[in-house]
Amino acid sequence: MIKLILKKADKKREFAGFASGVIGIFANLLLFGLKLAAGLVLGSVAVIADAFNNLTDTAASVITLVGFKVSQKPADKEHPFGHGRMEDVAALVIAMVILFLGLEFARSSISAILNPEPLNFSWLSVGLLAFSFFVKLWMFFFNGALGKRLKSAVLKNVATDSINDCIVMAFIIASIFVAHAWGWQVDGWAGLIVSAILLWSGGKALWEAASAIIGKPADKVVVRAIKDIVLTQEGVIDIHDLVVHNYGAGKNVATIHIEIDMNQTLQKSHDIADCVEHAVLAQLGIILTAHLDPVDVSDQNLHNLKKITKSYLYDHCPAAHAHEFKLEDGKLALELQLPHGLDDNVRKNVVDGLVNVLNNEDPGLCVEIAEEFGFLEDDCN
Repeated sequence: MIKLILKKADKKREFAGFASGVIGIFANLLLFGLKLAAGLVLGSVAVIADAFNNLTDTAASVITLVGFKVSQKPADKEHPFGHGRMEDVAALVIAMVILFLGLEFARSSISAILNPEPLNFSWLSVGLLAFSFFVKLWMFFFNGALGKRLKSAVLKNVATDSINDCIVMAFIIASIFVAHAWGWQVDGWAGLIVSAILLWSGGKALWEAASAIIGKPADKVVVRAIKDIVLTQEGVIDIHDLVVHNYGAGKNVATIHIEIDMNQTLQKSHDIADCVEHAVLAQLGIILTAHLDPVDVSDQNLHNLKKITKSYLYDHCPAAHAHEFKLEDGKLALELQLPHGLDDNVRKNVVDGLVNVLNNEDPGLCVEIAEEFGFLEDDCN
């Protein structure tokens, strides 16, 4: 069944959200009824709390369903980049639901610790919980496979919630057997451990969803694909300042600076930019805007200084990139793009070291470096 849905989801993303949502609604409603019955028979606050956890999961499934439906709406006047980020909004809401459940579980568990009550052991109830465990385990694999295939934060959060439920039920079942075998009332303590797990996973999911909405660096695979396509286009000497904006799964808009021969006609330069933009759109479906940076390819001295700069950066900070070289009247001006999070001392050493290397090549050279930060996810050694 999972393979069949995955195959269809590849062709229509909205179907994946629909399948996950509908299955989640029916499965969680079923588990709510089973666990509520088992909890009432056992007299377990942890089981009853987990039953309402599944009722809340039903709401999360509805959110998944709505989130995917809205995210597939085409662009309109109010949202010219589409509605793809609604998936991230849905993931954010589900994360908040998980956190709420963790807090409620902690409250009821502390109450059970302070006021312990003996459990009424029942093999039927334990069997219902075991059945619920395997249902949730299947839902974890199902939503996890969909989330990985479609790179969907909301489906990954649903999968996380499912595996959390499995952990919850494992603790609850263990506490029931401990109480039955030795008379130890650990129902509340088991619930407290489970609440901590829920709060941790909910916080992690909340941070990931919020980061996607705030804006994360572009996917490295997408970045590499754009660079490979642009650099193979005729007339492109080099590239820099690539910025990729993501508006939901598979919806990217990008800008890039391309270096071209300054001795070409304006029409030829424009044609190169057009070819770059059309190639990226055709192969990746990404709307790219190319900015032209003319360079003097006939200046051998400038070319040599560029080569020295790139060699130095490759050895000392591969994530850095130098561009906009201008050599005039013994003064070399360039822009140095550095990765975010670079230690100030490392940054200073990289810049000072580059100046020294260039001065060693040309002692009378005045070097001016304008520092800037890029938008891609790289590390500087």
